[in-house]
Amino acid sequence: MTQRAKPAAPRSRRSSSDRSSRRTLYLNIAFLVIILVGTATLIGAAIASYAGAHWAEVANVNGVSINQDQASAAANVDLFKLTYQVSQLHDDLSAGRISQADFDNLNSNLTTAEQNVSSGVVDALVDDELQAQLAKQNGVSVTDQQVDAQIVADATEQESRHVLMIAVTPVAAGTTPTDAEKTIARETAEAAYGQLRAGTAFATVAKQFSTDATGPDGGDIGWIRQATATQDTNLVSAVFALPASGGLTGVITGTDGSYLIGQLVATASATVDPNYQQRIKDAGVTTDAYRAETRASLIDQALSAKITQDATTVASVQREVSEIKIDTTSYTGPGVQVRARHILYTPGNSDPSTTSSPIPSDDPGWAVAQTEAELTYTKLKAVEGTPAEATEFAAIAESDSKDTGSAPDGGLLPYYDQGSGLDSAFAAAIFAPNVKAGDLLAPIRSQFGYHVILIDSIRPAPADRATTVQKQAATAGADFAALATANSDATDAAQGGDMGWIARDQLTAEQENAIFGAPVGSVSAVITLSDGLYIFKVSQETSRLPDASQIAILKNSAFTNWYAIQKAKATITGPDITPSSVAP
Repeated sequence: MTQRAKPAAPRSRRSSSDRSSRRTLYLNIAFLVIILVGTATLIGAAIASYAGAHWAEVANVNGVSINQDQASAAANVDLFKLTYQVSQLHDDLSAGRISQADFDNLNSNLTTAEQNVSSGVVDALVDDELQAQLAKQNGVSVTDQQVDAQIVADATEQESRHVLMIAVTPVAAGTTPTDAEKTIARETAEAAYGQLRAGTAFATVAKQFSTDATGPDGGDIGWIRQATATQDTNLVSAVFALPASGGLTGVITGTDGSYLIGQLVATASATVDPNYQQRIKDAGVTTDAYRAETRASLIDQALSAKITQDATTVASVQREVSEIKIDTTSYTGPGVQVRARHILYTPGNSDPSTTSSPIPSDDPGWAVAQTEAELTYTKLKAVEGTPAEATEFAAIAESDSKDTGSAPDGGLLPYYDQGSGLDSAFAAAIFAPNVKAGDLLAPIRSQFGYHVILIDSIRPAPADRATTVQKQAATAGADFAALATANSDATDAAQGGDMGWIARDQLTAEQENAIFGAPVGSVSAVITLSDGLYIFKVSQETSRLPDASQIAILKNSAFTNWYAIQKAKATITGPDITPSSVAP
């Protein structure tokens, strides 16, 4: 049976209206896709913009990110606190608890702090984060209860006291009072105290004895708070140690050497602002941000206390050290440094330090000054090279020289080098190639007048000096103390460079690294530090408790120096922070 193929099914034909509907559908889908893509792009841009404004990293501390939102929140907290302090100042001024002068001073400081909040907030947050990390490593923590207590303290208007004061300052003919002048001042203060104890009114005694500007007004210094008082700290401490009901201090020695007596007239007790929490919210500051800032501050205080406590009470490895310092801060070079004595004669005997413009060259006073200088030169030339020369020169300088800065020291000037900016004629004279120590130079004319010059000493440039002294100190049997006395520019040179015992965190990291890197029992190489060239002799090393003098230093320096070292070890980055990653 023959099979026949089935005819193919006929193709359906679409109408023009069908084709048009399909095209419309495709177009609608395409438009929808475009709209969705555009919307997604806008949303993405908005998210990116928000992230840039809020989540952008402003710093990173050991891998912990600090973002813009955190910086803004911290700045808002700082601004609120400063604004609140300003409002308290205004309240104090209105109530007469602070003088206008003190208000102006404190208000100016607060205004400056407000202006610097934005520029300093990132650095502050970096310190907060690093200190939080270090606190955890050192077992330091802060509880919620401590944070609560601090917030109450922030809301507390501290106690203020109305105080009267008598001050008796030693009358000094010069810059420093003599022992006799101090004795007179102390006895005067004791006499005033005796009258007060006998019942004489404070105002009467103050008017009679006080040398302070408040004396004519009865010694009334107004209302003060212990934390912000600008008066002598010893007096303030004594006044706030009195019972709140009032009383009289004894005779107190002030920090400036004056003798002080205080009387407490009235006390305004501390009060807590019941609206403080609402003020925080009204300022746009969140509770979380305020508590975070408070916690960071308390951690800083607790960590500082822990490090200081350890440094002052725990035995540690210390080194007994002597030093020779060759100062480089004033050296501009090139070549040697020259120290000279001079006697200056000026036209009309004018004082160069008070003369605003050069004296005209045709002023007849120049000829007089030249004659005076030549006469002195001739007189000194007669004793040149004898032991009397230096003594005679110093005596004439003290009596005749118009350089009031050097005259009291016999005309002695500091060491200068050719880059010191001296008058060109004076510099040419003392740096002349053949000049040597002990030379008496004929009078030379500078812009100030005529100078008679005696070359006191000439020394090599600091680097050359340090190299020479180090070689001498490293020689077997060398007297390091004698070398320090003769060559060191440090303040301990007179003590043979003896620095005593040095503990960790007692000095700066730079000094500490140099000292603890030097070999024990020998002399170090020349070590370059920021303020000079140093040679250290480490006599011995042992574990010991700090002595009284070290404790006094460590209480002020231990945390600062320790933290500087820790910060140098940390990896800190940020827009305005130089990346650092220093190995421990």
